[in-house]
Amino acid sequence: MALGFVAAFCGDGLLVFMRCGVRTTGFLFGVLAFSCAHILWATANRHGGRPDWRALAVVVPPVMGLLVARAAYCVPFPPLLAASAYTAVSAVSLAVAVGSRRLFYALGIGCLVLSDVFIVCGWINAPFWHKLTGPVYILALICMAVSLFARDREPRFRCGGGNPLPVVLVGGALCAGFFLAAMILCPGGGYNPLMRMLSYLGRTYVKGAFYPLSHYLFTLGMACGAAATLYFAPYFRADATTPRRRSVVGWGAAVCAGGLLLIACVPENVSMPGHNAGSRWPTPLRDAARCSASSRAQSSSDSPPSSTRSRSFPSRPPYRPRRRS
Repeated sequence: MALGFVAAFCGDGLLVFMRCGVRTTGFLFGVLAFSCAHILWATANRHGGRPDWRALAVVVPPVMGLLVARAAYCVPFPPLLAASAYTAVSAVSLAVAVGSRRLFYALGIGCLVLSDVFIVCGWINAPFWHKLTGPVYILALICMAVSLFARDREPRFRCGGGNPLPVVLVGGALCAGFFLAAMILCPGGGYNPLMRMLSYLGRTYVKGAFYPLSHYLFTLGMACGAAATLYFAPYFRADATTPRRRSVVGWGAAVCAGGLLLIACVPENVSMPGHNAGSRWPTPLRDAARCSASSRAQSSSDSPPSSTRSRSFPSRPPYRPRRRS
């Protein structure tokens, strides 16, 4: 665990203090340092329990969707490949953390993965989301430090058990509240559910507004839905009669949560290279600007230069000198 902190601090030194950008070699070494930190943490807790591989279905689809569909057109290929490999390593580390059932260790790894998602949001110039990178990363380090010093005294969490009714009411009301607020605050006079699907609220560009408030509310609602799905899955598994059915219910809940997070990370108006990732203008405005610029260039190239343009002057008779008598 301590060596993992050393590797993480080396990555901080490269990416934060030395300000190694995504287009530099130092960025690749920083990603390598954080990958080593995850490997060391997972190795130190490998005996805590069997890894819960369903975490891969929850983490990999949304993060890879964010990288491939949005960040691939903003960063070069080598750092994108390094970020994809780091996603796989961090997902395995999260699976080990969830399998160990150690509360602060699992929270620390989860917050670390979430801070990495916010870093990618900074690559695509998504406002507000990238500002959460620092606070979430500090919270991850605090949880990991508590887990390091607590060790055997660290509280354990379990999936299922107890009365799920209060969580059902609170979680359902929270999701419904986020979606209802997004409908009301949607630009252009509100949202009509008879004309548009609910995913319309998650668009990053709606009727002249860049990243409207409805986008953030919709994303929070989808995240609450994914969390509720993962929380209620153990109660559904308890009703399964065979191990295979319990496994199917668990993996189904993980895939469902990963799909909800994928919809939140890749909005409806994102269509591979034709979207507003990494630019201030969305696709229609950017295409219109390009068309107007090309038309101006075409008109200027078709017209002759100013020095060779014909000028119209009133006709004058030729000059003839007078003869002296």
